[in-house]
Amino acid sequence: MAGSRKRRSEKHQTAQYPSTAGENQDYLYEFEPFEQFEGFVQAPNIQDAGDFMSLPDSGFEEEVIDRGDSDRIQSGFPHSKHSGSGLYSFILIVCSLALIVMGGFIFWFYQPKAAFEARKAHLSQDIIFEGVKIDGVDVGAMNRYQAMQVLHQADAALQSNLQLRVEVDGAVYMITQQQLPFGRNTVEVIHAAYAIGRQGYPWMVGSDKTPFDIRYEHTRYIRDVGAQFETQAAFSQEAVYHVAMQLAEKVNQDPQNAQLASFDFDTRSFSISREITGTKFDIEAAATSILQTLKTGQEQGSITLQTEKILPQITAVELQNSLSLLSSFTTKTSGDELRNTNIALAARAIHGTALLPGESFSFNRVVGQRTAKRGYQLAPAIAGGVLFDDIGGGICQVSSTLFNAAALANMSIQTREPHAWPVSYVEKGLDATVNWPNIDFVFKNDTKSPVFIVSSYKNRQLSIELYGIRKEERESIRLETAVISTSQPPASPKYQQNTNLLPGEERELKKARNGFVVETYRVFLRDGQAYKRDKLFSSVYPMVQQVIEYNGAGG
Repeated sequence: MAGSRKRRSEKHQTAQYPSTAGENQDYLYEFEPFEQFEGFVQAPNIQDAGDFMSLPDSGFEEEVIDRGDSDRIQSGFPHSKHSGSGLYSFILIVCSLALIVMGGFIFWFYQPKAAFEARKAHLSQDIIFEGVKIDGVDVGAMNRYQAMQVLHQADAALQSNLQLRVEVDGAVYMITQQQLPFGRNTVEVIHAAYAIGRQGYPWMVGSDKTPFDIRYEHTRYIRDVGAQFETQAAFSQEAVYHVAMQLAEKVNQDPQNAQLASFDFDTRSFSISREITGTKFDIEAAATSILQTLKTGQEQGSITLQTEKILPQITAVELQNSLSLLSSFTTKTSGDELRNTNIALAARAIHGTALLPGESFSFNRVVGQRTAKRGYQLAPAIAGGVLFDDIGGGICQVSSTLFNAAALANMSIQTREPHAWPVSYVEKGLDATVNWPNIDFVFKNDTKSPVFIVSSYKNRQLSIELYGIRKEERESIRLETAVISTSQPPASPKYQQNTNLLPGEERELKKARNGFVVETYRVFLRDGQAYKRDKLFSSVYPMVQQVIEYNGAGG
């Protein structure tokens, strides 16, 4: 028979069956018409069915022969010289022999045709032939739609049993059908099973049997020996990758540096939170591992994964070693007890302040308004170039001391104003005046760690210390000032009348003071040697002419 000649094609059939992807959904499973060829096509993946092997001799040696009309037998009859009963007997014998020969011929002709018709009827059935199992389910003698329905029920049971155990660094996560919907390549496998007995195979080449007989004998062989087909789980790679990403969200953790938990301002000691090692989950490796496990049919399998460890930049030991005194500055107060009371109150207000990274310190905000109700006293203060008694007088010594400590700790100075004239407790250019609410001293912690302020007043000593993380033990800072110019006041005083004085009374309102322009620098040192010098600002102290008030005639 010609290898490429089409003999038969099935009528296209469709049927609806529930989808394996979920309940309450109908999907149309369409089986394309099966085209039968007598040529040699690739064999279906048949396990335990003698794939690509010669079939045993089953005893069916008959070859279908299309004889058409029976052979005509031409016989010559000799002229008999006899007649009568002898001739009659001869004719009777010849006719009997002819009938016997004709009956034998008819029997000989119809016996193989009956066998052929039986085989043809067998191969023409729209079923999967006996002996075929898919996923262990016997689908022999079922049509493709019946097989699909039976296998769908088994497939649904497999889906409901999806319990994939994933262990990551000792923590266990379960993947179920809810997280990972899947189906199976059931239609494809049913089609391969249906192909048994309907297609030729490479091992037919060289056989002395017709492809028709071989296909028939193949079905009988499968009936006796059996053929096992296995479906494979069909998972969406995108869905598996999404599951891996969800695992990453649960597992991934950024490393956390050790941090300052608290600071005891009395003992000047720190408590530190320990560092936390980070973890990085390999999404690609996890998705690959999940796919490989499910493809092998291990719907209730187990996977063990490890994350990559990411170390923090700062450990508790390193932080403990780097915590230290950043700077300190001390000034000596006068013997004025009222003024010293104000200084002590302001020093107590700023003590214990924790300045977080990026946070600014405002002296007026932290100390608050200086009022008698809060315990502040009348003491000498400077305003408008005049020295007079004011509530809270003297607290500028606290703001000036804090300014020096902040500048020495390399804090960013944001707002600072000099006094009207130089003060006695710090050098020119190193003071910082304040006045509620319009004149403030503000600096910013622009480092990456908290800064703690310790302030104390005792025995006419005001000390302010800043604690935090020192970047480099070998480095230090000092402040330098330079007087750029000096101006002298007029030699003669300025007189101005004050009728509130007694007649003829005089009083010095302002002392004569020299004027100065001073520049302030922050000098960075390494091992005691200066390597950088930054200008912080210029301070202008105006010259002050002596002013004398009087009542009455004056000079």
